[in-house]
Amino acid sequence: MRHAASYHPDEYAIAFQNGDERALSYFFNEFYSALCIYAAYYTHNDASAQEIVADAFVKTWQQRNQLSSAGSIRAYLFTVVRHDAIKWYQKEHRVTRLWLNGQEENTEAVEDNAFDMIVRSEVARYLHHALNILPPKCRKIFQLLYIEGKSIPEIAKQLKIAQSTVRAQKLHGLDALRRKILFPYLLIICLLIK
Repeated sequence: MRHAASYHPDEYAIAFQNGDERALSYFFNEFYSALCIYAAYYTHNDASAQEIVADAFVKTWQQRNQLSSAGSIRAYLFTVVRHDAIKWYQKEHRVTRLWLNGQEENTEAVEDNAFDMIVRSEVARYLHHALNILPPKCRKIFQLLYIEGKSIPEIAKQLKIAQSTVRAQKLHGLDALRRKILFPYLLIICLLIK
């Protein structure tokens, strides 16, 4: 395998198909968080969601000869997680059918919710990657502020820095994320308009 920074996802897929465990590690790092969010939507249990996702990677690895692209690996992972999470829920709650107000739930509505969760988990994955572009101190402040929900005074006290430093790092981080997240989309919109 050549240097990871220059690898394209479909090159990882070929390596994955050929049994390269570094490719498995790449896909695990790429999709684990998003799949956990997706599984937790069905299970409402983080520990079970993590177990389901870990099992999905094992099943995907066992079927690697059938999966020839990054997209097919991603789709297979999401399908296995969905199937296993629903199966877990049914086993835990001894549910054989989904009922809503005495009526069988509309399958289309379930599929729409599943699609929404895939989109949400993919957005979370993208934001997680975007946070990694931030400098370490700024990233730490973002995690405390937006993920853990702490206030600026709490963060300042915990990190033993001035509140003005927390505010400055917050603004710096927001600016960096805007450039990382918004600029590519604005460029695409401009190209489509022309």
